[in-house]
Amino acid sequence: MTNNPLIPQQLRPYIETLRAQKEHLEVHLRKKLPSSLGGRIPHSSLLFRDLNACDMLAYNTLHQQQWNTSSHPLKQYESQPTYTCLGCFWRGELIAVTWRFPQWQMLGIEGLWVASTYVHPALRKRGVAKHLYNASIEVARAQGHRVLYALVDTHHPAAIGSLRTSGFVLTKREEWLMTIQAHLDAQHAKSKLWCILEKDLEKEDER
Repeated sequence: MTNNPLIPQQLRPYIETLRAQKEHLEVHLRKKLPSSLGGRIPHSSLLFRDLNACDMLAYNTLHQQQWNTSSHPLKQYESQPTYTCLGCFWRGELIAVTWRFPQWQMLGIEGLWVASTYVHPALRKRGVAKHLYNASIEVARAQGHRVLYALVDTHHPAAIGSLRTSGFVLTKREEWLMTIQAHLDAQHAKSKLWCILEKDLEKEDER
């Protein structure tokens, strides 16, 4: 909204402050409300499982709502066991997904990464992303992985916040970040600025 040329420059900081206050109040209110009235959705009411070709219609519908594109080739990854999509179901409906795969292996960067995480637009800011990241952590840990990584747009504080609440911390792997940033800059004329977060899976989570 503050990029609107009709808004005077001197008013933009004030508008940003009001927006931040509004988001803070919304988060506080959702913590008080039951899930039936738009509050946070409890983990106990969610089901998590890896998706397969039978889920392709539901996946493509969710993908279209997020990215406004016709479909996403979920089926082409069936034969690639290193590419896995974890789905989150609520009341029998697929409401969120995230991928786990060696995202930057072609750049010589190893490790398992979570990527392309998105939640149904009507259910955002209700704790779903945090539950999805926690489920990804448990699956990766059960599979014997020691670290889980995530590449996040620095202008996406909600995603960074969800990852942090799940125990992810900013990594000091500057060489990785420079390599990935250069790769993305070469693909896009105006690439975003990124940061890498990592989760130590050998460290027990505090409950």
